[in-house]
Amino acid sequence: MQFNLEMDMECFTILSYSTENITIKHPIDKNSNSEREFDSLKEEIQSSFILSPKTLIKDWAPQSIQHLKKENLEDLLNLSPEVVLIGTGSKLQFPAPELMSYFWEAQIGVEIMDTAAVCRTYNILVNEGRSTVAGLIIN
Repeated sequence: MQFNLEMDMECFTILSYSTENITIKHPIDKNSNSEREFDSLKEEIQSSFILSPKTLIKDWAPQSIQHLKKENLEDLLNLSPEVVLIGTGSKLQFPAPELMSYFWEAQIGVEIMDTAAVCRTYNILVNEGRSTVAGLIIN
């Protein structure tokens, strides 16, 4: 699925999603004088990762929602988000309730969705200027 949405060129955004990979666009530094080709800004990622407007963390540990642990949530919260989106792979699955309480205690909004839905929602929230962090499981 390819997304067409107005993009903030200074933020990481999601260009397309499939069950095998997600294509992201790297931000352009507005202070840089280099003119990079759009294709050179794209990257295909094939394993779980964390994405925020200014941060990409590859090789996020959980490879399925069943592998999600408290320390994986700390990776998300360390980026000081207003909203956390967790993509659970090709199917919507909910993590253990005790993991969800971690967000409630931190007073951080959290949404659990299948990964395709997170890809769409992430771009919308980022373009609205919301402080959003997405943890994306690819499977």
